[in-house]
Amino acid sequence: MRFLTQIYRAMRDALGDDFPIGLKLNSSDGVEGGFSEQDALSVIETMAAMGLDLVEISGGTYTKPPVDVVDGVDPRRGTIFFLDFARRLQGRVDIPVL
Repeated sequence: MRFLTQIYRAMRDALGDDFPIGLKLNSSDGVEGGFSEQDALSVIETMAAMGLDLVEISGGTYTKPPVDVVDGVDPRRGTIFFLDFARRLQGRVDIPVL
């Protein structure tokens, strides 16, 4: 998180308060002991409090994708990737969640 906050501060200083800045972040890497949903919530809440304008949710890794996808939809659930996480996040931050 320190890396992200330092980069964000430098971008904000260079670009000003009116320039929109977004972040794409894993909701979880799906690896035991790795980056968890709770880690993601903490990072996003911190960044939103700093003035982040929007966040895009992703997840998994190249070696451990979250699910097999057909046209962007999880065929096992018939819904959009990371929808449950995005809904939880929406109640915790006041920025758009993609």
